[in-house]
Amino acid sequence: MVAAKLAPDIAAQLGRVPTSRDRSFLYAPCRVELKSGETLPRVYLVEEASYLRQWGNDPDRSMVDIADVLAVENSADRLPAQLADQVYEAGESGMGYVVFTVQLRDGRSIPFSTGNAVDFLDWPSDVNPSEAVAVEPHIGREFFVHPDGGGRHGADYKWCLYSR
Repeated sequence: MVAAKLAPDIAAQLGRVPTSRDRSFLYAPCRVELKSGETLPRVYLVEEASYLRQWGNDPDRSMVDIADVLAVENSADRLPAQLADQVYEAGESGMGYVVFTVQLRDGRSIPFSTGNAVDFLDWPSDVNPSEAVAVEPHIGREFFVHPDGGGRHGADYKWCLYSR
């Protein structure tokens, strides 16, 4: 796998996307417009060498070629960066997964269980991610004991790698 370098205009756009951090790994959760005209609402743009150290080389992961990208911006579907940082800082809840509860501005709480990437969540249809005001790492496991327990999961996303 050898990713292309970022075009200067894409690099400038990416510089405006708030990143989230898991130790030394930076996630840039983006909305991506492709040259084909397709828009992808949930894409992690990340530097290739860092990605390979953190995630390894898995050919089954859903990828977008950086050469196909026309424009990037912050994803409206993402957990706000400062809240994602708190979840990443707390670490895994178990081997390969994270459980946390998101507190909303209106007082509601939503439990989530995801893999180790936590920025893109399967939000209820009546919730805008910008309504999230706090997270409680490792809280909410009981909502995942039964299939109808009310817990939610991570949303589907793609990776897009670039080289420096």
